[in-house]
Amino acid sequence: MFRDGRAVAHSIVSRNITISGVDTKNYLSAAVFWNKVAQSMSEDCNNLPERCLIVFYEKLVGDPSTQMKEVLRFLDIPWHENVLRHHEMIGLEVSLSK
Repeated sequence: MFRDGRAVAHSIVSRNITISGVDTKNYLSAAVFWNKVAQSMSEDCNNLPERCLIVFYEKLVGDPSTQMKEVLRFLDIPWHENVLRHHEMIGLEVSLSK
């Protein structure tokens, strides 16, 4: 899951999230941290494209149906509309078998 680095930095600073080596009061420190993490994830995915699907948080929020169809296709799981109604499924018995 990739997210806009500015949003990540803001979240780290505003929520005072403790991360080793990151000054949680400094946006630049948080952004540099996220840049390193994102670069590492990107390299890992480029090295194993058959085992890694990059999903952008902003695209998922903006167009959940299209993005989740892509995720499920990648995982070889059939599409079901309930994927978009997960909040209504909490606490219900769910079968994950094909």
